[in-house]
Amino acid sequence: MMTDTSPSGRIPGRWLATVLRLLAWCGRREKFDASTISSLSANIRDILPMLETKKVDSLYYLSSTENLPRQRLYDQIWSVQKRTLLDVCSSLTEQSLEFYLFKGSECAERWYNSRALGLFSDVDVLVARHEMGKVKAVLYGEGFRQADFNPNVGALVDRDVAEIAGMEAQHYELAPFSKLVPADFDLPSLQVEPGTERHPLVILAGRPMIVVELDIHHGVATDIDPRDLTRDAQPSALGQGLSFSDSNQLWLLTSRYYTEVAIHGKRSLRDFAYVLPLIACGDLDWDVVLSAARKYGLRSSLYYYLYFMSFLTEGAVPKSVLAELSPDRGNRLHDWGWQLGKLFDLVDGFPLNPDASSGA
Repeated sequence: MMTDTSPSGRIPGRWLATVLRLLAWCGRREKFDASTISSLSANIRDILPMLETKKVDSLYYLSSTENLPRQRLYDQIWSVQKRTLLDVCSSLTEQSLEFYLFKGSECAERWYNSRALGLFSDVDVLVARHEMGKVKAVLYGEGFRQADFNPNVGALVDRDVAEIAGMEAQHYELAPFSKLVPADFDLPSLQVEPGTERHPLVILAGRPMIVVELDIHHGVATDIDPRDLTRDAQPSALGQGLSFSDSNQLWLLTSRYYTEVAIHGKRSLRDFAYVLPLIACGDLDWDVVLSAARKYGLRSSLYYYLYFMSFLTEGAVPKSVLAELSPDRGNRLHDWGWQLGKLFDLVDGFPLNPDASSGA
């Protein structure tokens, strides 16, 4: 049970109703009827800033079919990122390197007709750990560097070698690789003024540039064997490389999101937009999901958000699956509860209220 407003009163009930409707749309992405579009549009001016904060304003633009400047900007930035990514993919393939694309890039291409879900800050790629040297060579050859964009100097600035070594020794991914790529779109038509741009868009001497950033993983978490993800891989929706099976994407993306909300303070709602199409339309083997939950202790990390997304998709997650994932069947070490209050800026109801639903 959750209250309808935050203590500050910043989130009225119509905000919640709107964002839930937009998230529910993600499941099958069917065109809204005229009355629904009219209802959404009537309230959108006040609600749009919060949708932007939660990184789901694209769901309004895409579901309402309005060709607004903000969505056109997102799409054009993604087109530059995608084109650059595909060049890298071609070079990796030429070197007989196996790689897996996942998360935002795969989701946008497969489920949203290559429309961007906001500003993608980076693209995630998984490769085998023993191939890292070859992958680095390919990226350097494509003009990428382990660098960050420094707005004070208007250029990419290489990371210190000690910083890179420290990051890579303690993590399952390399320090990010970046490249500045020119963009040819017209800024005034997209309502972008110098000084208002956000990563990955920068403006240098009046010219738009995109900081294309690649996150190169050799794992996805410290305690997960990547071989469990790459089994039953499928061709990537981008036409090059591979991606994880729908079942493996489901448990990986959901459990990572739950943990990032709990530990790293993530408050974006966009990850639901990645997973909801899998639940509603994906080729799922729930035994694979349950096997991963048992092996890696993911019951709590999956149960709460799958329950919520089943609510949004009219029961697309089987009740037997939710029953098997119930947190009280495990040790609850990483059970942080629903965590929906954090995401929607609400306050969870008192759990011992005998009149409140248990959510079971």
